[in-house]
Amino acid sequence: MTGRLESSADLSVGFALAHVLSILYLSDVSVRLVRWQSSDDPRISAMKIPPPAALYDKAVCTSRGLKKLSRSKLSWKATSACIRALISLAESLKGTDHWIMPGTFADEIEAIPALQLQYCLDHIPKGIYGIDDLAAVLEAGAGYLLTCGNGPADLASKFEPGLHALYERLTSEHRVQSMSTMELACISKAIAAWDLYKQKSDQDLFLSEIVLEIISRKSISGLLGRHIYDTSCAAMGQQFFILDALAVSYPFVRLEIIRNRMLEIFERLYSIAYREIPGAFSFWRKDAAISAFAAGAVVSCLGRISRFYSDTAKKEVLLESRHTAVDLLIRPYIDRYSSPIRKAVKWYRIMQDTVNAGIHPWPNLCPVFSKKVPLSPDTRLEHSCKGMVRLADLMYLCASLLQYSKN
Repeated sequence: MTGRLESSADLSVGFALAHVLSILYLSDVSVRLVRWQSSDDPRISAMKIPPPAALYDKAVCTSRGLKKLSRSKLSWKATSACIRALISLAESLKGTDHWIMPGTFADEIEAIPALQLQYCLDHIPKGIYGIDDLAAVLEAGAGYLLTCGNGPADLASKFEPGLHALYERLTSEHRVQSMSTMELACISKAIAAWDLYKQKSDQDLFLSEIVLEIISRKSISGLLGRHIYDTSCAAMGQQFFILDALAVSYPFVRLEIIRNRMLEIFERLYSIAYREIPGAFSFWRKDAAISAFAAGAVVSCLGRISRFYSDTAKKEVLLESRHTAVDLLIRPYIDRYSSPIRKAVKWYRIMQDTVNAGIHPWPNLCPVFSKKVPLSPDTRLEHSCKGMVRLADLMYLCASLLQYSKN
């Protein structure tokens, strides 16, 4: 890093960039394109190292950096979350010389999402995958076309057929009542992203059916239940993720009962889970801990839910809670790992200046957000970059933080 970081928005970009370097460039947790130098995209063919076409699902943090677990398998959720994160990161960096990277880095990472989306669409039809995998790829693909569709003229014709096929599978092959609440939330986010890209102006009846089913699943505590037959409450991160999905879907449903029920559940969740000190969410009274997935869901949900409040004071409280949560999550990480992050940036630049450069992570070069971060008695988050992590959760957190930085 070359400058001092002050704002949480700046910290968010720095956090995401450090993770992109660690995961995509300085580790072995991705499937890399072998013949990239013959690519039709000049940005891909000019790269010094093989670009990452897809990510595995699990990795482990060691003294030698981030390593793929031997039992790890390809993860379409992780790859899709990576697409979303890279699109937002490129937008944040493009046209500027940021504190950690020159603006030209944005051109490189802007080319990778198209490669990853093509890889997903080439391989998904060849196997049987879960609902959340199909939904993740559709959501990422729709977001990519919405953001980058004004580029090359053939983008829509290249990706739309495959994405439309995923949309058809999600809307025709599954019964709403048989799916878990999280699966419904994943589908609703994907369909809402597709409707936004297609500029749908009328009510989406299938999406309305999904969100009505979601809000009908009330747990015994007044929160959202796990399944239609299970009245136990979903985990904290899932509560925020599902509410975020309802908020994303609302413009294509426009039913007042959805808005009222969504805010009712959120108010209940806020009263149960929010701790004034240190300004974090937890369902535990004594020891608090937050995962990368839960952190990403909280940051994303608070921003979207706040838009449904007409009370300015209430909206400001939620946005301040969001700001506090982001600062609490990221600042200790940046403070503790500023030196390794600087080394990662330096090593990336060395690779770019070296012909036929390989990937040789240095010890302690790849700090990433740990699987679950505990809260110490003095309200500090105790980051320990050790143990197993899920790459989908890390990339989801990065995408949520980058969305926060834009707002």
